[in-house]
Amino acid sequence: MKKSIFLLLAALLLSGCKESADKIYYVNLTTKHGEIKLKLYNETPGHRDNFLQLVKDGFYNGILFHRIIEDFMIQTGNPQMRSSYVEGADVSKYRNTIPAEIVPGLFHKKGALAAARTGDQTNPLRASSGTQFYIVQGIKHDEESILNQEARINKGIRDNLYFRYMAEEKAAADSLGLEVSQAEIQEKATLRMHEHFENVPPYVISEEQKAAYATIGGAPHLDMNYTVFGEVVSGFDVIDKIAAENRDRSDKPLADDVRIFRAEIVKK
Repeated sequence: MKKSIFLLLAALLLSGCKESADKIYYVNLTTKHGEIKLKLYNETPGHRDNFLQLVKDGFYNGILFHRIIEDFMIQTGNPQMRSSYVEGADVSKYRNTIPAEIVPGLFHKKGALAAARTGDQTNPLRASSGTQFYIVQGIKHDEESILNQEARINKGIRDNLYFRYMAEEKAAADSLGLEVSQAEIQEKATLRMHEHFENVPPYVISEEQKAAYATIGGAPHLDMNYTVFGEVVSGFDVIDKIAAENRDRSDKPLADDVRIFRAEIVKK
């Protein structure tokens, strides 16, 4: 009898875990131009859970889209761009960075939700910002353009690996107390990079991705560079309207109401 009860409880526990893993989360962003509904990917659980917590905390309520570039993307999430932000306020509870979750097949089509980050030279592991994200608007691409973007992606992959190996070689030398010149570190990093790509084929944009970039558009050059952790399911026109707002030389909107008025978790 006890064994049967144990097996039943175990089955219920496993069922609950599977239901949780299969659950898809949606978030609504309310703006002056209307609502953007986002679907979060379970393939990127670290970014999904971090984003959901920020939404639950009300972090995005009143926050400005501080960088908008028409035909490219709209970006938000800088804590100093909140309407309720007070100089010196404690924002330490929010993570500065999140480990990258760059998943092949999750790509920068129009409406892609992705995490902003700093550049490869200072961030070779491509860790994401803990709060800032962008939504892709992009443009449509023909076959020639896609091939050019594919070459750009592969160059980015090579450059990133080089910076990563540079950081590793310097860290290894420092840990041993060795004085190694920059030229030696560069030489070792270059050798390791060439050895790596002897057995690794170049990145290829899939036929599914090509079709999406040709029909709805996007920003393919960002693929495999940033973590894509969700997508827009409705409100594409809102993206267009926000991206078309007048902006200054730093791409910040001139109007002070280009904001997320409210972010909330919703049902499908």
